[in-house]
Amino acid sequence: MLFKIIIKNFKYNLKNYVLFFAGELMAIAMLFTFLSLKDSLSRGIFDSVIRYIVDSEFKIAAAIIIVISIFIMVFSMKYYMKVRVRDYGMFLTLGMKRKMVFLMLLTESGAGVFMSLVVGLVFGNGLLYGCQKVLGKIDSTYHIHMNVPFAIYRNTVLLSLVIMAAALFSIMVMIGEKNVSDLAEDKQKEEIRPKGKWLILTAVGIILCIAGIYVYKKDNGVGPYRAIIIWAISIFFLLYFGVGLFLEFLKKRQRFYFRNLLHLSQLYHQYSSNYLIMYGLALIHFMAIGYLAGQIAESLPLTPDAQGYPYDAVWCAAEKDGGYIKDFEEKYNVKAEQYPMFMVTGRNTVQQIGISESTYEAITGHEISLKGDEILYADQYIKYLDRESKKGILSMTDIIHIGRYHEEFGTYAMSGDQYNKEEYRKTNIKELVVQPAVGKYSMDGWHSNVLVFSDDYFEKEWKQIRQARDEQNLLVLMHIPEAVRESAAEDLMEYENREGIKNDVYTIEVDNLTVTDHFLEGLKMQNTFNFASRIIIILALIISCLFLIGLKGFSTMEFYRRQDAFFYCMGMKRGRRRKTVKKEIYSSIKIPLLFGGGMGLVYLGCYGWIFEPAKYGDYTYWKTWAFVFAIYIIVIVTGALLLSHYLVRKMEEETKHERY
Repeated sequence: MLFKIIIKNFKYNLKNYVLFFAGELMAIAMLFTFLSLKDSLSRGIFDSVIRYIVDSEFKIAAAIIIVISIFIMVFSMKYYMKVRVRDYGMFLTLGMKRKMVFLMLLTESGAGVFMSLVVGLVFGNGLLYGCQKVLGKIDSTYHIHMNVPFAIYRNTVLLSLVIMAAALFSIMVMIGEKNVSDLAEDKQKEEIRPKGKWLILTAVGIILCIAGIYVYKKDNGVGPYRAIIIWAISIFFLLYFGVGLFLEFLKKRQRFYFRNLLHLSQLYHQYSSNYLIMYGLALIHFMAIGYLAGQIAESLPLTPDAQGYPYDAVWCAAEKDGGYIKDFEEKYNVKAEQYPMFMVTGRNTVQQIGISESTYEAITGHEISLKGDEILYADQYIKYLDRESKKGILSMTDIIHIGRYHEEFGTYAMSGDQYNKEEYRKTNIKELVVQPAVGKYSMDGWHSNVLVFSDDYFEKEWKQIRQARDEQNLLVLMHIPEAVRESAAEDLMEYENREGIKNDVYTIEVDNLTVTDHFLEGLKMQNTFNFASRIIIILALIISCLFLIGLKGFSTMEFYRRQDAFFYCMGMKRGRRRKTVKKEIYSSIKIPLLFGGGMGLVYLGCYGWIFEPAKYGDYTYWKTWAFVFAIYIIVIVTGALLLSHYLVRKMEEETKHERY
């Protein structure tokens, strides 16, 4: 008899368990997909710059997806256990031993976890293939890799099992400690009232927000990543303690509070129990509105501006290539300008082009006056120099090595005062200007800029460089007729690959030869690939956001039904009841959007303040970001609207006290 009751109860509540399994399945699939996608992309992308950028972005994306997946798993398990605890209380009331209840709990949970893992991993493999297929359509050189390392399967399974085991252990402790009558009842959790120290903790959140801004500005390399972590912690303090204090403040404003009581009731009385969902939503909005929307805006327009490239090809060659250059000019009717040069290595293996002031005047037509060891820095990449861009340039070129980077330099000249004084020297940069003397052939904005030395300084160094067989010493600027440009470029690249001087830098793109048409095409492909990868990440966050909203709505359906029954008995009309429920759902969406989106704007402010004015020189970036932001908000609001409408319809269908 007891067995029949258990089976009947399980079938009756099957629709509630589906929500749990769907949440676990989605979390596992998302977790596996992004862990494996990062690995597959690093092996399938051959362009070093694209691989470097995508790898950095997917580290952040994988981290945030892991956090969101954990939230989904924990909340799904919490909801499942909340439903089953009432059932276990009933079984204990009917005479079932606690040992048998524990055994049944382990069996059910184990079966659910196993099925979720299997289906989630299968679904994750499908998502992995689909994402790579999309990226493969964009970049024909990208190779799809489906041989996911065992470590990723292991990490996904272990992380999932740890989360589920923790939730299962907590519920078993609850069953062991509580009375049978308490388990059988569906009691609402009493909220923790704000205390005086909450104001201090809110202030801590504000201080962390300011600290994130300082950390971001202090180091343009790892600073943004550290700032993201600090701001995520800041959101935790501000959202939990700050909103708690604000709700308490609203309660004291009795006129406003009672006028909006129906809309604030669920948020006020279930605030702490909903906090995990709200924090997860806030993190999603923070990453989507701040980091990802900004990165998508940076990828647009996909087609790069062709201005700023005065030559069809730029080649850092050597005097030994003079014979080939002469034959090349005659064969393709090329106009080639040749100037003495040498490579200049700054911090972090950054390589620039060094020329004399006479060469600079011949190329640009601008006269300059340099004396002794004075240097002019001519940036080829940015639109104009502001305070932050000047600071970044000076920090990367405060010491230089005359010549290309060599592997034996090791970690010297990476940061601070640690550098090899025999190889590197202090610089005396007289002036920084924006002047595309050779062209904006820089993928990251740091490489391939021009350092102009005084004629005496340059001549002294160039005489030593030209004696070295493994150093570039000749700058060749070419105008190639359009009719033969492609065949000439192939000829030139074939010679450079065979006879050219090899670079020791592999982490960042550094080419001796750059063909403008190929560079612009590669830049367009890079923008498109980056745009597509960022869209994939932001779509994953949007799906996670809507899923969390739906998960929260379904988990509080019983509350909505009881509330609707009460309002009906009080004589409230159907339209007003529907509107009240929808506003309650929206109230738990608006607050995470306010905090997450607000912190995202802080991130964007730092990013735009430091980088974008110099790069764009106008409001292009902000206009594009506003467009992406508007689309994101429209998608989230539309999805939330459809979910709230569905939840209200479902509540009405299950409410028996009134015919709709």
